Amino acid sequence: MKKEVKNDINLNPEDKDEQYALGLYYLGENGGKRNFARSFEWFKKAADQGHIEATYHVGFQLLKGKGIKKDYEKAKEYLLFASKLGSADAMYQYGYLHLFGEKKDFNRDLGFEYIEKAAESGSVDAQMYMGKNCNAIFYGKKDGKKAFYWYSKAANQGNSEAQTIIGKDYLEGTEVKKDYNKAIFWFTKAYRKEDITAQYYLGKCYMEGKGVKQDIDKGFAMVEDAANKNCPEALFLLSYCYQCGVVVKKDEKKADELRKKYVDVIFAQPFEKITSRMKKKKDTKGEHKDD
Repeated sequence: MKKEVKNDINLNPEDKDEQYALGLYYLGENGGKRNFARSFEWFKKAADQGHIEATYHVGFQLLKGKGIKKDYEKAKEYLLFASKLGSADAMYQYGYLHLFGEKKDFNRDLGFEYIEKAAESGSVDAQMYMGKNCNAIFYGKKDGKKAFYWYSKAANQGNSEAQTIIGKDYLEGTEVKKDYNKAIFWFTKAYRKEDITAQYYLGKCYMEGKGVKQDIDKGFAMVEDAANKNCPEALFLLSYCYQCGVVVKKDEKKADELRKKYVDVIFAQPFEKITSRMKKKKDTKGEHKDD
């Protein structure tokens, strides 16, 4: 359990849990003012006494050079040690180093092994990585069922991106049986965390009456708001509405503006997301629209 901290004087500097709490405080948690040098100092003291998560934080700050001079080799040592102690976050970072760290450390099998262990141990970042990897954006053979499994794990831990993905799977019936009610359940959870992609899908469901009572005005307003927040899917749908005069008065100039903005937003995103959308269009080419 995290302990609320107000200043150093309130804590016993010999207690590793209190030292760890101070490290978190200086990362900005519990109302603390961020100070990486101080957070590293307290994490190091707790790590020296065997505190597992403090050991991970020491490794991570050494890796990123936050509050301490960057030291890649020492970072690896701390992350490996914390991994062996059971830190899921350390397992993820250690695995990630073997996939995307220095060239001399590249070991794909070892990297995947540690990331999968991290995912099994509850790391949301690792679960998201496994979900994306199983969808074969870059690696391996596509396994949509396994991707759904990992995204479900992350969604149940509150990750809004995973919640949106799970909702989309239920909406479209891609990896599970189509279930509009479950789709609405997950979109709503993500929307409450201000996920704009979830907002788009929820708005679209209101427009089409899928899983909710149809309310075109409410749905369109949600889609329009998501587009204003640069959601690519919302921009694309909105441009279609103005191009064809669906829900709104036909306005080809407005449609062109929205299409241009859509392209700008798409190409400002990471390459992984672009290729994911391209693959999705290829996979669905020629399919009939839902009745």
